[in-house]
Amino acid sequence: VAKVTWGIAEVAMGSDPKIYYRLIRTGLATGLQGLSSIAVEAVSVLNEKVLWNIDVGVVDGAQFKGDPVRQYEPHRLAVSSDGTNLYLAQPGISQLLVIKAETGQILSRAPLPAGHDIRDIVVSEITSRAYVTDWTDNSILVLDTGIGQFMNAIKIPGRCPESTSLDAAGETIAVHVACDNPRVLLLSTSDGSLKAEMPSTQDVSEIRLLPNATGMISRRNAELSGARITSALPVSKGPKTIPVPLAPRGVSANAGVGSARVSWSMPVNSSNAKVTGYRVTAKPTGQTCV
Repeated sequence: VAKVTWGIAEVAMGSDPKIYYRLIRTGLATGLQGLSSIAVEAVSVLNEKVLWNIDVGVVDGAQFKGDPVRQYEPHRLAVSSDGTNLYLAQPGISQLLVIKAETGQILSRAPLPAGHDIRDIVVSEITSRAYVTDWTDNSILVLDTGIGQFMNAIKIPGRCPESTSLDAAGETIAVHVACDNPRVLLLSTSDGSLKAEMPSTQDVSEIRLLPNATGMISRRNAELSGARITSALPVSKGPKTIPVPLAPRGVSANAGVGSARVSWSMPVNSSNAKVTGYRVTAKPTGQTCV
């Protein structure tokens, strides 16, 4: 049986408008009963030249007894907002692949809980977290991208989660649930609590939060033109939250006689808060200096 190229499974864009990334699927002409090979490519927008190509998996569709191969094959390609890394779910071997966007080098393989049907991935560089939408358990799997470790699962108050989106600060995640009562839920990434929700339709294929999380852009499958609809989201009337800067990085101290020399690096970002200074506290005496 001849091996054929089925086509492009996923396409993603990063911060560089001259390059896009895609998943290429090839397999036997018998379709789901044969082998499915998946590769990730970086491609020039100008001339369609492939800049790099790496194999990321082979799936034998026959062993799954008719279940959709897409549930097991590598899919859902996401790009970090700064364009440095790619993130690819590999549910067949239960891991999240982190790839260097410039060279295609595989940086890490973060383990995922086994037996999950992955539908979307969003990443926050601010919090060093990846949020993986899981259709099987109606939950969002949370991974620490810095250490490549599964942290916890956020239970979604709805069925059939599909597209997701994060706000700029990485504090709110929007998820579209497609079954029973289709709607968009806004959940806290810290504790999973429901912040707001709005009605939707089952055929929404993509949602994107506006930076301040007060609005959302959605795209429906039925609209062949790819038209997008901008919707206002409910805004909480509670007390205003003052943003708090993230902690300094690489803190170290060299002890002296009755003193110590402390050094650190500023946070990667300030979580939208202004850094006005630093306070160093000695323990157990409690002495401080600013």
